[in-house]
Amino acid sequence: MINCTLRKNVKNDNYSECHENRTKYIYLEKVAESRHNGMIKIITGVRRSGKSFLLFDLFAGWLEAEGVSADHIIKIDLENRRNQG
Repeated sequence: MINCTLRKNVKNDNYSECHENRTKYIYLEKVAESRHNGMIKIITGVRRSGKSFLLFDLFAGWLEAEGVSADHIIKIDLENRRNQG
C-alpha cells in the first residue's frame, strides 16, 4: 500500500494537503495492487482526467521506486501523431 507521507501531520493542520495527496494516489494503489493478477488493465475516464499522468508519471515512478529499470518501462502515447503507425 502506498502511504500518504503527510498522514502523520494531519494533527498539524495539513489535512487538506494530505487529502489531496491521498486522493491522487488512490488509483495508483489500485493499479499497483493488481499488477500481477494476470488481467489486462483498462484505464478509462473523461478527457484530461489524469489517465496519462497516472500511468506515465505516477505508475512509472512507482515502478522505478520498486526497482524496475527505466529502460524496461515502455511508454507509448497513442494520441501523438508520431505513434499513429
